[in-house]
Amino acid sequence: MYDRQTLSLWSHVTGKAVKGPFQGAVLTVYSTSMQTTWAQWRRLHPRTLVLSGSTWRALEGVAVAGKLKGQRLGQVAGTTAFWFAWKQIYPHTAIWRPH
Repeated sequence: MYDRQTLSLWSHVTGKAVKGPFQGAVLTVYSTSMQTTWAQWRRLHPRTLVLSGSTWRALEGVAVAGKLKGQRLGQVAGTTAFWFAWKQIYPHTAIWRPH
C-alpha cells in the first residue's frame, strides 16, 4: 500500500512501513470479521473520516456517484501473498473450516 499523504510504502503482509518517513512503523490491526452499518460504525468510531464522499466501483477504480463521479483512481504497486509466506510471518495462524 502506498500512502501518498506520508509518502510511505507499507507491506500488505506485515503492516509495516518499508520505505518513506514511517519506515519501520507498524500499522494497528483492526478486526475485519465485523459487519456493520455506517450508523453503527460512526457510533463506535466517531472520529472516522470518509475519504471522498463518493461511491466507487472497486474493481475498476471509478467513482460512480458523488462529487468525484467519473474520476478514476491511479494504480499502485500490489503485493501477492502466498500461504507459505504468510505462515512464516504468522506461524500461529489457523485455517477456518466449516463444520
